Amino acid sequence: IKEELWLALEDVFRGPTADLEIKYETAESGGPCRRCDGNGAVLETVKQGMMILQHQIACPDCNGKGSMYKKKKTKKKTVKVDIPKGVQNNRTINVEGEGHTLPGKLPGDVEVTVKIKHHYMYTRMGADLCCEKAVTVKDALCGFTCQFEHVSGAILKYECKGGVKHNQIKRFKGWGLPQLGGHLGMVGNLLVQFTVVFPLPSTISDGLSDQLKAILTKLEYVKTEPKQKEQFGVGARVLLVNLQNFPELNGKHGIIIAPTERGFAVKLDESGKLISVPLSKLKLADDKKEKVPTAWPLV
Repeated sequence: IKEELWLALEDVFRGPTADLEIKYETAESGGPCRRCDGNGAVLETVKQGMMILQHQIACPDCNGKGSMYKKKKTKKKTVKVDIPKGVQNNRTINVEGEGHTLPGKLPGDVEVTVKIKHHYMYTRMGADLCCEKAVTVKDALCGFTCQFEHVSGAILKYECKGGVKHNQIKRFKGWGLPQLGGHLGMVGNLLVQFTVVFPLPSTISDGLSDQLKAILTKLEYVKTEPKQKEQFGVGARVLLVNLQNFPELNGKHGIIIAPTERGFAVKLDESGKLISVPLSKLKLADDKKEKVPTAWPLV
């Protein structure tokens, strides 16, 4: 018997014993089919002229089932399923001896596949729990106090005095899920990602805007410079590096023509030769031959 059992994250944390209602087959009497001896198939002999042919067919007495029972019926019952702490999605739990109960056979088993329900607040990443927490600009700059309802039922209180950055992740050690298969007492962590929410522009009056400007201009900010994202693709100019088997090609420039299984096909500038180069042996060329305007007009 195969069944599915849906669990909440709270159940994954506690590892309870769950009740599961199943349907199973039983009968008053019966056993293996006498005609096919429980095989479900018999040999049929057919005479064609001077030849005698034999082929296998489903047993007509038991319809290929291999067994025959009297007053066979389907019943319902509730079985106990022991859920290990930290159980994973799609994990199979075998409940022995609680399946079909038919005369002449050992009681069958129930194969239970665990399914984890979606949680309104937490997502699971291995043994870690992840969630998001929105904070206002004021809280992000000046600090705040917040609470989390843990899957264990405990209320976690966090006091942040120094403020947070947008998308900053705070790790609370030991507040994840039990790690199935790990050492006794091993648990994951709780990872909280803080997102900064800005006020609606319509709520900032002219007078308040002037006050904010006076305050914010006095603050110090982290200096950031635009970073060029490295992108390898057709048409990109590249520099060949770290070629041990062909050291004479190191420092050569070329253009990517097409992708290959191991990297890219590169056409060398000087010789025009086409070679295949692994991605690890390429760098984007810092080609400063073309003059780029220092500023672009806004259209």
